Amino acid sequence: MASEKRNVKISEGEMELLQLLWRLGPSLLSVVHQNYGRPIGYTTIQTRLNRMVDKGVVTKSDDYPALYSATAKAEDASARYFDLIRHLCGDNIAPLVSHLAKGRRLRPDEIAMLKQFISEHENGGPNHE
Repeated sequence: MASEKRNVKISEGEMELLQLLWRLGPSLLSVVHQNYGRPIGYTTIQTRLNRMVDKGVVTKSDDYPALYSATAKAEDASARYFDLIRHLCGDNIAPLVSHLAKGRRLRPDEIAMLKQFISEHENGGPNHE
């Protein structure tokens, strides 16, 4: 099932809704609408959520009012974008990391994660024994 979700095209607006559902957990349409973060029509949210149900990345309960829940995981939803970025970078991630960090300071937790990543790969990769 995860591989099916990985290949589903998710629009920017749908990605925002998925992120919201990941943060909120199973939610009523009205709660999703209230927490969207910028003005958008109630029926627009409803239409997007129902399309996402059709795509299999969100479920809708049979209750009234219905609860919407994300079934796709973050890695399923973002994999398509990461695959594209990886292809565009020619598998060289250094320029990508540099571009993402440009114009802002890296947080200490980000620096620690990058150091851990580098250390793991200097020692043969994260799965090296």
